[in-house]
Amino acid sequence: MTAQAVQEKPATPAGEGVFSPKVLLALIAAGVFATAAFLLLSAYEPDLRATRGGGAHAVSRSAIGYAGVVRLLRLMGQPVIIDQSPAARANFPGLMVLTPEFQHRLGKLESRYDRLVVLPKWATEPDPAHPGWSANAVAVPEGFVPLALPASLRKLTLARRKQGEAGPARLISRLGLWPDDGLAAGPLSEFQTIKGPGLNAVVTDDQGGMVLGELQGTRTYVLSDPDLLNTQGIDDPRTARIAASILLALRTEGQPIAFDVSATDAGGQKSLLRLAVEPPFLASTLCLVVVAALVGVQAWFRFGPAQRAPRAVALGKTALVETGAGMVRLARREPQMARRYVQLCRQRAAAALGAAHLEGPALDEFLDRWAERVGASERISVLAAEAAQVKDIVGLTALAQRARRWRLEVIRGS
Repeated sequence: MTAQAVQEKPATPAGEGVFSPKVLLALIAAGVFATAAFLLLSAYEPDLRATRGGGAHAVSRSAIGYAGVVRLLRLMGQPVIIDQSPAARANFPGLMVLTPEFQHRLGKLESRYDRLVVLPKWATEPDPAHPGWSANAVAVPEGFVPLALPASLRKLTLARRKQGEAGPARLISRLGLWPDDGLAAGPLSEFQTIKGPGLNAVVTDDQGGMVLGELQGTRTYVLSDPDLLNTQGIDDPRTARIAASILLALRTEGQPIAFDVSATDAGGQKSLLRLAVEPPFLASTLCLVVVAALVGVQAWFRFGPAQRAPRAVALGKTALVETGAGMVRLARREPQMARRYVQLCRQRAAAALGAAHLEGPALDEFLDRWAERVGASERISVLAAEAAQVKDIVGLTALAQRARRWRLEVIRGS
């Protein structure tokens, strides 16, 4: 029977880890990326949710939203931007369309540029079956509409046609893009017009009611009915033509048309996370990320083995001396060590000079005579007398240095 050699698989070394460094590094990178993505999405989640809402703003695709007119202008080759900054409401140099909502007041409106304020009219609720749609549209009473406007427009009044009554057949205007006989309008439900002090009519309906007015002394325009611009209104080509004619006639040459959403649900919501990832604080955040990365690299590629924590109670003669010194320090008995140190120096000098048989005053007289003979700078009797007068650690240190120098001089002289 032929013998066969059996080769055993080598065992894994005891010190080898379960995961390789590359796997651990990949897990850490994935965790950092997931955390950063979660924080970033949490910061901008209100904006992402607002784009799916059904409010009356430029990013809403509902019937009362204005995403339709934004798309219409872009298909016509006109530049359009959507602005979320409240500061741009006063500083944007072109035409800006403001679409305030009842739950978000427009606030102060001060600008030397063209501003078109579209009055609100409809109150709706989200359609649960279709995200981004609106349902159960109800016209808000005329008296509540000025509450959403700035103080300069609070005095205007609205006149609304009754439900079921036909809207205007034509709209007449003195704008340059408008025909002399006016433009035909599509069906508009509960059409409303405006009037008020300081408003000059720019567009009127077939009954002479003001549809588009200009606030005297400013470049602020007020559009009475939002159905002339919103999606349900421009669904009819005739109303879409009116909307495009109004916006193109009022726009500033060389500037895009801007739609402000800062006073709506789609406005930028401020938070600490957004401040950290937007200028001017973005530079500080990037610096912190770089510092954290450098700390991680230093921890990963450290020099030498890890330093172990020292023992709570040290061993050896040094530890014993340090412990004893610490106890004397805690007891505040350092000055009382002066006489014992002088006595120690006396005994060691006597042993070196062969005078260990002497004691008391006889030994001090012998050591003083010897010190005078060898030219030492100190006398043991003087040091012994001063040792009794030491009061603090500074005096103890000075006396101990003098006693040590005396001992070395006396022994060296022998």
